[in-house]
Amino acid sequence: MFQKGHKPWNTGITLNSKLKRDDQPNRFSKGNKFGHLSHTLTKTKDEHIRDYIRPCSAGEYSLLTKSSKDDLAISTADCDGNHGKNCILRSTSNTSSNSKLIANQEQSPDNLVVNFEKMMEMISETCKVHAVEMKSCKEPNIYVADQEKTGLCWKIQLACGHCEFVSKTFRLYKEAKQNNRGRNPSAINVSMAVALQDSPLGAERFTDILRTMGITPPTKHTMQRLMNKVGDAVQTLNHKDMATKVELIKDVNRKRGNAEREINVSVDGRYNSHSLVSRHRPGHGANQAFSLAVENNTDHKYIIACAVQNKLCWTGAWMRSKGMEVNCPGGHAECTANLAQSEPFSEFVMGKDIGNQLALQDVLVRYVTTDGDSQGAKGVASGIKALYPLWEVSRLADTVHLGQAQFRATYRANFSDTMFHGRTKEQNRELQKQFSIDIKTRCSLITKKLFREFNGDISDIGECLPKVLEVTLQCYAGDCSQCRNYALVCNGAATDNWWLVSNNLSTYNITELKMNDNDKFLVQEILKMKLSVQALETYKLFTDTNKNEALHHAASVSMPKNNDFARNMEGRLHSFIHRSNNLPGTSAIQKCEFMGIEITNSTVEQLNKMDKRSKYYKAYVKRATVRLRKQVNFKRKVAAHRYRKDAKRTDYRKGRLDPTLPSTASSQTAPSNV
Repeated sequence: MFQKGHKPWNTGITLNSKLKRDDQPNRFSKGNKFGHLSHTLTKTKDEHIRDYIRPCSAGEYSLLTKSSKDDLAISTADCDGNHGKNCILRSTSNTSSNSKLIANQEQSPDNLVVNFEKMMEMISETCKVHAVEMKSCKEPNIYVADQEKTGLCWKIQLACGHCEFVSKTFRLYKEAKQNNRGRNPSAINVSMAVALQDSPLGAERFTDILRTMGITPPTKHTMQRLMNKVGDAVQTLNHKDMATKVELIKDVNRKRGNAEREINVSVDGRYNSHSLVSRHRPGHGANQAFSLAVENNTDHKYIIACAVQNKLCWTGAWMRSKGMEVNCPGGHAECTANLAQSEPFSEFVMGKDIGNQLALQDVLVRYVTTDGDSQGAKGVASGIKALYPLWEVSRLADTVHLGQAQFRATYRANFSDTMFHGRTKEQNRELQKQFSIDIKTRCSLITKKLFREFNGDISDIGECLPKVLEVTLQCYAGDCSQCRNYALVCNGAATDNWWLVSNNLSTYNITELKMNDNDKFLVQEILKMKLSVQALETYKLFTDTNKNEALHHAASVSMPKNNDFARNMEGRLHSFIHRSNNLPGTSAIQKCEFMGIEITNSTVEQLNKMDKRSKYYKAYVKRATVRLRKQVNFKRKVAAHRYRKDAKRTDYRKGRLDPTLPSTASSQTAPSNV
């Protein structure tokens, strides 16, 4: 490339030799942008470069350029191939500006999440500033010069390809106003975390959806940090909301003339596993559990307290995987576990926590309704007695679970072989199952009518129960002479009696029961489980845990049992409680406002549609026509099930396993004579 003895043309030439010392600015003078190199520059960069531009020789030009695909010399407007003019190798023509635009478009994501108002402000301000500062540029070619992702949002800087214009960096999102130190987060990122609290999706699944939509997702760390922060804030909001609901219930008690501080509750626990015991894991199969206290004083049935037991701690598990000796709970900072892995879940402890929360709000619980497990009621009593030692808390039985106990007792009873009309033991077993369902259903209808007729007066209901029990037993024995006056659900007529009204009895053609004395005694004891004065005392308020069970099913939306939310399980629980105590749209508005997010009128309108739809569904399921249609459909399903089970198989052959395959005899061919 260079021959021996070659001397570069710029040997001995320096910028300092061309500049005067008097013209050199101070390196710390105002407006100095080049630091310690600024003392060497007085002219602009373009002026110095222009001073040293000289014509390129043929050899130099061949070293700096490349030939085309046809091995022809490159000829441009600045360099026509003669090599006798100044060659500008990096032109600022439209071709280079278009290449910059294409390169930035290739690097940009397919879809962006931007605020429409902010985007229009960016376009308007950029065009205005460009027209004022770059008057010589008549045809601007705007492209994205720089972009920065912030979660789901973007910061964008624009530039012009025909001039040197570069805009400022625009934030295409609105900020959530917060009182904490540091930069305010974007509203869309916080809204995303708020919405994910009420969905079964976690950070990983949500990013998968965004990638499929062509949207660059936030990092998993950013999403997890946001969800943890939002979860803590939602807990604070929900505690305030539950305290507000308690004051609302007290106000209802004052208007009704009842004791203001007494609030009766239903308590039940939920575990994040389908089975409490695991086959391959020692101890419980669940890792997380919570218990809810639902008030029974109003028709709304608000959740006024909750307790959580959590065995999971992601940070502790990570530290132990790195060889650190850490014990959870409480073994390190920000530990999310409050129960050791080896300790069993306790509804008593959760009930005690609920009792402490209610006692601190000056609430006295007189009756606690639970299912068959009474440990939750004992825990509530223990928590309240810590502040009010003389206060007594009583447990009431759940009427629905009491009916389930009746079903189990009837299905396990040893009735005589002649009681049902089945020909085989299997048929009698199926008829006994239908009779068990019928007893549960009939006792439930009787108690509902008694409480409705006597307006919940326990003394009047207790006077009627012995006669109702006696007539019900006679009805099952085949004597309907007194059913019209005392049976409540059977008129005793030939065409209008319980045998025809009951779906289970009529579908399976059970028109009589051939009971002996032992069978009558067993049926009487089973009926006493609900139709006796002693049993009436256990459910005298006629309350149940149906609301708790419904909430447990609804909680699967935020906390599905097949997922473990170790870090923000408690935040998701409180978000679900706030959504249940309020309408979905109203809850979302309150959460966003609490997080400092400004909600527009169009967003409020969309969230109000969620409330309207929720109200419609709640009213729809309570319609008389809908309930009647459900009963008819249920009866049709029972009949179809019985028909399918009793249908005879006309294609059955002995020794033939699959009726769709040819039989053994037909598949064999006669041996041929050889």
